[in-house]
Amino acid sequence: MMAALVASKWSKRLAVGAAIALALDFLRRRLSRALLRKLLGLPQELWPMDEWVNLHREDALEPDVEIVDAHHHLWDPRTQPKGWGIPSWALQVFFFIYGPRAINEFIKADMLKNDPRVLSCFGQRQLPFTQPYMGEEFELDIRNRSSARRGHNIVQTVYVECDWKDTSVNEALKAVGEAYMAAEVNASFPRMCNAIVGNANLFLPDVE
Repeated sequence: MMAALVASKWSKRLAVGAAIALALDFLRRRLSRALLRKLLGLPQELWPMDEWVNLHREDALEPDVEIVDAHHHLWDPRTQPKGWGIPSWALQVFFFIYGPRAINEFIKADMLKNDPRVLSCFGQRQLPFTQPYMGEEFELDIRNRSSARRGHNIVQTVYVECDWKDTSVNEALKAVGEAYMAAEVNASFPRMCNAIVGNANLFLPDVE
């Protein structure tokens, strides 16, 4: 009886959490995170990486030269399977409620505990993989943060996969979701993800 009550209680919590996540995702697609947080009276805050980038502005060297960015990544830890072991809806709620600095510190503490080697790659002040960085953010960087300074003339890019850890699909299909995401970005931003460096596991027994 007690087990049934506990299960019922948690199922209700999960249902509420999932509903909140769906609502947040719906609003996120139509309103910027900053505007949505402002409307709800939540604190506004830049990501540590953005604070660092905003410290200085300069014109790009030879801004008229056409450039193909041959290696870049895109990520959104709120919705993409990164192997964090946390439900997607819980991550969306977490990223919405807490500010960038708190999220950065929380994940930094987790990294120090579980895999401190990661911090040696990026330093402890800013962890770029905790900050959503998709087509909109990449476009902003290409445009030199929409400042008066001229940005680079990026005409095409090559997306390099980041090894999604999607446990909801067959092993042979794990690379498909990330490739599909890159194709969606290309549909919205035609100069991005014009090519993809993907992967396929040729060691699987059913591969011919």
